Amino acid sequence: MLAEEALAMARRLRGPVELSMALGARFRSLLGTARIQECDANSREQIDLVQRASHPRQAVLAARNLAYLSLVRGDRRAFDRDHEVVRAAIERARATATYDSVTGAAGMLGSGRFADARALAAQSREMLGSVALDFHAVVTAARLEEGRLAEVADAVEPFAANMPR
Repeated sequence: MLAEEALAMARRLRGPVELSMALGARFRSLLGTARIQECDANSREQIDLVQRASHPRQAVLAARNLAYLSLVRGDRRAFDRDHEVVRAAIERARATATYDSVTGAAGMLGSGRFADARALAAQSREMLGSVALDFHAVVTAARLEEGRLAEVADAVEPFAANMPR
């Protein structure tokens, strides 16, 4: 797996930003698989790292990953708590509201507010083009929840093949 190789390289380099980015990539490669404990451990390692390194932007990304993980687990209370951690990290970093918006859109999906989630994800995409993948994830999730399976079948098949049964 490419994310594992990147993580091994980052560990050898010992740069906190590089390691945080590699941990983030590994998190995304694990999310949606049966390896949820590894995903959790990965996220916690990333958070510990960015707190020690005092890297505000990476702290936002690491906190966001924990919020996503709470959604995957179906734990709305934990998501709400984790989303507040994301907001606090953003405030400390004085980062763009893009990450807060994308995380907020994920929370809206969890509440069945599909149109709101899609609109907020689009707003985030406009603010910073690099969140296009997050935008597509929000739109895909909304389409699935709305029962529009034919529109997402090709994109979902590889993901579904790796889901626990």
